[in-house]
Amino acid sequence: MNLRNFIIFLLLINPNFVYSNGNDACNIEKVDFQLRKILTDDKKVREAFEVQRVAATNNGHAVSEIELSNFRKKAREIDVKNQAMLDEIVANCGWPSAKIFVNSGLEAAFKVVQHADLDYQLKYFPLIEKSHQQNQIPSFFFVILEDRMLLRQGKGQKHGTQYTFDKNGIRTLLLPIDDPAGLNERRTKIGLPVIPGYP
Repeated sequence: MNLRNFIIFLLLINPNFVYSNGNDACNIEKVDFQLRKILTDDKKVREAFEVQRVAATNNGHAVSEIELSNFRKKAREIDVKNQAMLDEIVANCGWPSAKIFVNSGLEAAFKVVQHADLDYQLKYFPLIEKSHQQNQIPSFFFVILEDRMLLRQGKGQKHGTQYTFDKNGIRTLLLPIDDPAGLNERRTKIGLPVIPGYP
């Protein structure tokens, strides 16, 4: 029986069981619920806007400035709330581990960081990098965050995951690349398709 299944077994026979990680007690059942809610709220606001965007595009126009502003406001509110929740989880339990939480829990924690500002991303990047090295985070997720952070620091991205977008959400221009000659080799190594026009 692996650690996660053992913890679930303990929860079934004792709902008040807490998993101790470091100096603090971590209630796995509570944290699992929090992570699922984080992911649900994150996806809900963004998927709702995607529906608006697609509908507007199908009708031959872009989303309005009001719709775009409303989306940004709602997304920001959700992101700030989720960041506070993740901070509490990490403080009490450490970075979510695949040994304990299912993939949706790891995705939730990752999405919070992905949608945050640079300072917040830098705070958690070492933990995410370690998780990636332990094969707990898919390479595609990891390189998207890494590329985004590099560009925000005025550097070139490594894997070509970041583009400019028009008002319809259509990718228009690949943002600057560090070492363009090795771009497609790096992409191929992690299973991304090659980008035409690069060696």
